[in-house]
Amino acid sequence: MPKLRQFLILSSIWSQLIGMSISGFVRDKSTGEPLPYTNVVILEDQMGTSADVSGYYILPKMTSGNYTLRFMMIGYKTVEKKIEITTQNIRIDLELEPAAIDLEQVTVSAERMRFENRVDVSRVNLTNQEIRRAPAFIEADVFRTLQLLPSVSSSNDFNAALIVRGGSPDENLILLDGTEIYNPYHIGGVFSTFNADMISDSEFLAGGFPS
Repeated sequence: MPKLRQFLILSSIWSQLIGMSISGFVRDKSTGEPLPYTNVVILEDQMGTSADVSGYYILPKMTSGNYTLRFMMIGYKTVEKKIEITTQNIRIDLELEPAAIDLEQVTVSAERMRFENRVDVSRVNLTNQEIRRAPAFIEADVFRTLQLLPSVSSSNDFNAALIVRGGSPDENLILLDGTEIYNPYHIGGVFSTFNADMISDSEFLAGGFPS
């Protein structure tokens, strides 16, 4: 029995050192289908994650305490769940209920997107307004807007990587305010890591770099 107590004490100390985790699956309450890319946020520190394509999410390295989790998905009712973490990992599977969105009548007018092209190199400047007006997958994304250009393509509809003139995506140089970004993707490459709300303008060069 003393050995068992020692094991339990060591196990508890080890859990506190490495941290516990909260994980689970998010599904549609009506169909039972997984809800990929559901946002899971810890309200106490505004940290969070997104579910993968199977609806699975995980929040690692959690410490003991009381937390409030918020589950958010476009087209579904937001759910908040209070939990208490002690010394064990927690599994929370959740079903989100579809939400009916009542919209007022809206008159939509649009004009063709205009890109500023320069003769010296294949250069395109995009404003924040142009990025947000472009067709988007779930949310506005600067990389998916660039994929609409004639010299740019993607490997599939679920990949934001830029294939410029047939080249490999890892051949591209991505700069943010002059700083090179080595891994400009998140959620498995579905979106770029840049928040469209934080981008004032974007400059794209397909044919060469200015000196």
